[in-house]
Formats: sequence, structure tokens, C-alpha cells
Amino acid sequence: MENGNRMRNLFVRHLQTMYDGEMVMADALTAMSRSALPGALQNFYRRKAEEHLRTMHELNRVFRLLRTESKGECDTIIRSVVAGVDPNAVNEEDAIRVALALSGRALSVYEVSAYSTAVSCAMDLGEMEVAAIINKCLEEKKFNRANIEFLVEQDQLRMVREEFSFRENQVA
Repeated sequence: MENGNRMRNLFVRHLQTMYDGEMVMADALTAMSRSALPGALQNFYRRKAEEHLRTMHELNRVFRLLRTESKGECDTIIRSVVAGVDPNAVNEEDAIRVALALSGRALSVYEVSAYSTAVSCAMDLGEMEVAAIINKCLEEKKFNRANIEFLVEQDQLRMVREEFSFRENQVA
């Protein structure tokens, strides 16, 4: 039984780490949505913050089912990514780069891996309702590719606008 308790404790610590990462990302994206100029990027930041808040809500359900606390661990990987980001990026190019850093492929792989591991652990512990909730969160994480494509498109539009503006200035 001691191994079962160790596995459960490790699982809870893993969930707490995931929760911390979601909280840090939600806070950073909320701050960025406040400072971004109105438009597509501001809506993107707001939408992404809402996704992380929804995931936190689902993880809180998990913690209630497991009768444990959501706080206790620190997601050092997410925190290090967010620490290198200026939420007050003033120009569009910086804002797009920040969004790519917070929604990029590497971070997406990290999140999907964390949630996949959590689903497997929940199933191994016989926590099928918990596994179902975490799997729902995992499915939302897998849709991150559309976010990346949106940001790349925004960056391409920005470059086209800059080129057009440059050419207009040359003609004038």
C-alpha cells in the first residue's frame, strides 16, 4: 500500500505543478490582453487567458475529487518562459513574438506531455472520473496548433503592411 500512497502523492504533486503553470499563463495572458492594442492580438490574448482559466476550473474539480489542495508545487518551466516575456510589449512585432513564446510548439508539447502523463497516472490509480476531466483538458491543449497558425498569419500580415508602407513612402 505504501507504493500506492507514493504514486498518489507524486500524482498530486504533478497536478499541482500543472495548476501552477496554468495560473502563471492565465495571469501573463490577462496582463498582455490589458496592454495590447485593441484588435486581433488583444482578442487572442484574452481567448488564451480564458482557456487557461477554464483549465484551472477543471483542475479544481480534480482537486476536490481527490480531496487535496491545488497549491503546493511550482512549474519552473512555465515560470521561466513567462519570466522572459514583457507583458507590455508596445509594438505589434514584439506582441506577436511574445504570443508565439507563450503558445509555441515547444510549450504545447510540454503541456500535452504533462496532461497525457496525468491521464495515465489517474487511470493507474483507478481514478476514472479524474482521468476523464484531465483528458478533456488534454483535448483542448491539442488544439494549440490553430493558435500557432493564427500568430504566424498575424506576423505575415504585419510584414506585408510594413512593406506596403515602405513602398508608399518611397513613391511619395
